[in-house]
Amino acid sequence: MPIQIPKTSLLQCVNTNVAQSSNYAQPSFSIKRIREPLSNDILSKLRSAVPVMIDTALEAGMMAKKYREAGDIPYEIKQDGSKVTKAEKEIQRVILEKLTSRFSDFGFIAEEILEGQAALKFNENINSPYKWVIDPIDGSSNFIKKDKNFFGTAIALMYENDFIATVFYAPEYEIDGKQGIFIVASELEDSVYLNGKKVFIDLTKEDLKNREVLLDNYPPLNHKEIKLNTKNFKENYSIKSSSLCLTLISSGKEDTPVALESKTSKLWDGVGLYLIEKAGGVVWDIDGRFILPLNNNNFNSKTSTIEAHIFAGHPNAIKELLSKK
Repeated sequence: MPIQIPKTSLLQCVNTNVAQSSNYAQPSFSIKRIREPLSNDILSKLRSAVPVMIDTALEAGMMAKKYREAGDIPYEIKQDGSKVTKAEKEIQRVILEKLTSRFSDFGFIAEEILEGQAALKFNENINSPYKWVIDPIDGSSNFIKKDKNFFGTAIALMYENDFIATVFYAPEYEIDGKQGIFIVASELEDSVYLNGKKVFIDLTKEDLKNREVLLDNYPPLNHKEIKLNTKNFKENYSIKSSSLCLTLISSGKEDTPVALESKTSKLWDGVGLYLIEKAGGVVWDIDGRFILPLNNNNFNSKTSTIEAHIFAGHPNAIKELLSKK
């Protein structure tokens, strides 16, 4: 049976500080990035936005399931060589309609090509400090294959150059014996919620040897531009949904680092980076510097590309990988 996700409990999770039980040790957050407090005006907008993000992601996930149940999913090849389906474009259209109808002054950055009214709206709000980051289906290749469940819908909200909320819904992925992952985090509090329960990365773990380094279209780790300490890790190039990989790490289910390729990581591919940080992990460049907030040195706003080698995950695993021994 698919897991039932009551909207009321999810809304309670993001609007209150009610303690939830957890199977993981409470982390110290000693290496947590220090953020500037948000103004009351921004927090007010965020309180309005998060419930809408939740509703929208749930609807998008249900649409994705219906497309999969209906039969074969035809696709096209985009200029970058990746696949896109009619389903993704339709899901993105619905997401944009729901978000822009409630927040008409927000801009947005979306995975699929914007056409018609969506393109006009993008140009109208391109300079807004608030921007939606949308990937209607992260993991398109798996979405097309009926026997694969490694895909989901990612919606994030940014203010200026930093994320302030993220929602990710993988409707068919099984976790803890149940179907469906719904994860949400925002600057309304310090917690990450997976299917209504608090989750976080266990920072008490020290020995992370023999973990897999998940590589998203990454050049070989012995590439001349980078020198990493890989002797205690295994390489895995099978990532098909960056957001779902990052979600699993932020939930405490995985301890492994994730490496995202330099100069090809689109903003929507990294919406899970915010989840990693909120759960107690780190998101660093190859020199151990925080990737977030984005800046002129690591982000190309014209192409929505993060231009840096990104290493995200458990702090001890990332430190080991970047020790360059």
